[in-house]
Amino acid sequence: MHFFVMARIYRHPDDAISLRDVWTITDGELNEVAKVACERLRDESELADLQREVAWLSQALIEFADLANFTHMGKGRFQYKNYLYFEAAQALREATVGILNGSSRGSIGLLRAVLEMILLHCWWQKRIERKGSTELFYRWLEGRSLRNPRFSDIVGNNVDWLEIPAVSTTENDAQRIYARLCAYVHAPIREESVSMLNRGNVDGVGAAILRLWLTLARDSLRIGLEHLVHLYPQCLFPVDIIRKFGFNPPVGLYFDEFNFVPLEAVFGIARIESWRTGLKDHMLVESAMNFYNSRPDLTDEQVLQTRNNVEQLDDSDFGTDDPVLLWFKAKANMRALSMGLTYSEPLRPRW
Repeated sequence: MHFFVMARIYRHPDDAISLRDVWTITDGELNEVAKVACERLRDESELADLQREVAWLSQALIEFADLANFTHMGKGRFQYKNYLYFEAAQALREATVGILNGSSRGSIGLLRAVLEMILLHCWWQKRIERKGSTELFYRWLEGRSLRNPRFSDIVGNNVDWLEIPAVSTTENDAQRIYARLCAYVHAPIREESVSMLNRGNVDGVGAAILRLWLTLARDSLRIGLEHLVHLYPQCLFPVDIIRKFGFNPPVGLYFDEFNFVPLEAVFGIARIESWRTGLKDHMLVESAMNFYNSRPDLTDEQVLQTRNNVEQLDDSDFGTDDPVLLWFKAKANMRALSMGLTYSEPLRPRW
């Protein structure tokens, strides 16, 4: 199996960003239709603004790969516990490539799967924690239990278990966007028809279709990210990871200033401060911050001495002592390893 990961550096919410950059979409993946779609996303102001929103939302989703750890919670196996998260991210990338290439119906339908899998990832993580065992998760994952929870139950449970405040996206909002997404998986009514919106079947992907896809993606991802924020509340409290741990950090425990930039771009500092007030005493936040603060700061020399931990992950010569670039190399490697573990053959337990 082969996995490719690109870790991009965004330093500020005002940075330039695009869907192609976020998902590292190459020219070879795009057809002639995509040229027109990309021009519209660049030159038409409303579409450009919507694309920017969805690009930041997509980047924010990618950042959570650094918190999707493999901590063994309770009894049972744990290797595939982040399967749904990685599947959601990959499905969103495919949906993005699809809409650019003019595969409107398929790419809109994929957005429903993205929303379902993000919320189901949160639901299973909390259920495993509450049950103290991964047995039920693996029964579902391996097809031995075919009963899927209803979307309304997933949303209701998540709002309860994750203690998502009423000022966030409501359960009704989640149901509303889900119902809209379902139309393109089942049978859309006439006013929802892609052919009607596209004014026929000649233009590969018109402005109306791009606007629809971007709006659905924006609304779906905002809901999904709010659930992820409350599943991993330490994301709201970024720290200087390499100052404390160098290039050998505890995996899946912290966001740094770069992870945090997309969250700030998506939700704004006012919403984030409101969440921080409600989550600062959360067990995960207190535990992570106490451990972080208990560590002494490393000197610049001590930080660079840990670069061997980066170089040992592959054979490439990065040719730099810039700690930020080395850190992003380490990030990319850790994300690729996490993804590989998620999709690899089952590990044999030692016990």
